[in-house]
Amino acid sequence: MLANRFIMKNNIDITIDEIKEVAKECKFEEPTQEQVKYIIENYNDKADEDPTGYWRLWVEQLLYDANVSKTYK
Repeated sequence: MLANRFIMKNNIDITIDEIKEVAKECKFEEPTQEQVKYIIENYNDKADEDPTGYWRLWVEQLLYDANVSKTYK
């Protein structure tokens, strides 16, 4: 039943500036280089997990997954 299997592999680019923009909008501290690297490396997997989602939501979830602190301002 291979025909019923859907294997999505998004290949979407995300920029460091876009990650920082979402972090700022969602009131996170600025992510470190290591956290940004984590987000970039896992971005397409997050998109595959939620194919009907929106890129900003994927980045926000990855900010949480990367343990970026909230600023609470």
